[in-house]
Amino acid sequence: MTPVEIYTLSAFTEGRTAFIDRIVANPYASDTNEFHAWLLGWNFGKMEAARAKVDDVLFATANLNFPSTAANSHSELTVDVPGAAIGDVVSLGVANSVMSANQIAWFAWVSAADTVSIRFTNNSAITSVNPGAADFNVIVWKIR
Repeated sequence: MTPVEIYTLSAFTEGRTAFIDRIVANPYASDTNEFHAWLLGWNFGKMEAARAKVDDVLFATANLNFPSTAANSHSELTVDVPGAAIGDVVSLGVANSVMSANQIAWFAWVSAADTVSIRFTNNSAITSVNPGAADFNVIVWKIR
């Protein structure tokens, strides 16, 4: 089996950023569902690389309808992801239809056991934005 790249994402931990460069299937594992992540990050101004095992990958899809959000504010909705724990790495798939407005941002994190919060941020200084309803894909990475 040849390693297969699955995803590229970034994670934020304790005020430092660790970029997960790639997550690949482990061709030498006895368990075909074993994944490994190669982490690249800064530690005291020096680039470091580390390897971490992905114990599990949790998936959820939800159709969310964020409300009209005033300028310079945000709104949040949640998605149930059984098994998610605070501190797990979260990837968010956002539909193109809700990315059309300028000066907006989407964030996702595990906010409570089994719950991922998704935040829509409207950074516009003057205009409210209603992103409308869309499907959001949430991936939670159980990394050790």
